[in-house]
Amino acid sequence: MALRDSRPLATLLTQIVSDLSFLLQTEIRLARAELSEKASQAANGGIFIGIAAILSLAGLFILLMAAVRWLEIAGLADRWGYLLVGAIAVGIGVALALKGVNSFKPSALVPDRTIEQLKADYTVAKEHVS
Repeated sequence: MALRDSRPLATLLTQIVSDLSFLLQTEIRLARAELSEKASQAANGGIFIGIAAILSLAGLFILLMAAVRWLEIAGLADRWGYLLVGAIAVGIGVALALKGVNSFKPSALVPDRTIEQLKADYTVAKEHVS
């Protein structure tokens, strides 16, 4: 036995519009919160890269000079030592830069939870309409 709602059609439509408005506002708040969280993660990655670069620069310079000196003591001309140590340092620097850039990929900044929630809301709305 089906129960019938005794509310008028206008009241039901008003309630549906109100519910949809509330749902939309909730989804917008969720998207804002998630995008803010993702932006914070990306900013933290950039901050760490910057701090690491600043703190490592002086020590790295001294270590590279020491490596060249060791190669010179081992019998390699200093100009070849500079070339070898410089090439290795550039290779390591490029590898670390590529690793840092990966944290800024657009796929890492997509609001996954919001998209999943919107899909779930769409499915529920579709079931209620059918």
